[in-house]
Amino acid sequence: MKYFYPTQESTPMKTRITATAALALGFTLGILATAYAQQPKATIKTYDCDTLQDIPSELYFNPTAAYQIQKLHDQCQQQRNAIMLQQQWEKDPTGGVVLEHHKN
Repeated sequence: MKYFYPTQESTPMKTRITATAALALGFTLGILATAYAQQPKATIKTYDCDTLQDIPSELYFNPTAAYQIQKLHDQCQQQRNAIMLQQQWEKDPTGGVVLEHHKN
């Protein structure tokens, strides 16, 4: 007696490769996501002229930060000087101008 089995359709090779690649990519992304989630999050703090007094004192003694803090101090001083000069010129446009008298 001969048994008749219907022909089974096999999945094309391209579909199998695509499914395998997708599965491998999914595992890889899952592993990377798990590793990334376990890392501590970095905190970035920025300071400007308004928050200059909030800079922690230990940063002043940090060699890499001390130069940047001094640079920020200098820029804030220049900004204050420019604002004061602008206010002075708004009150008196000839303020600070030296007029020279030439004798002929």
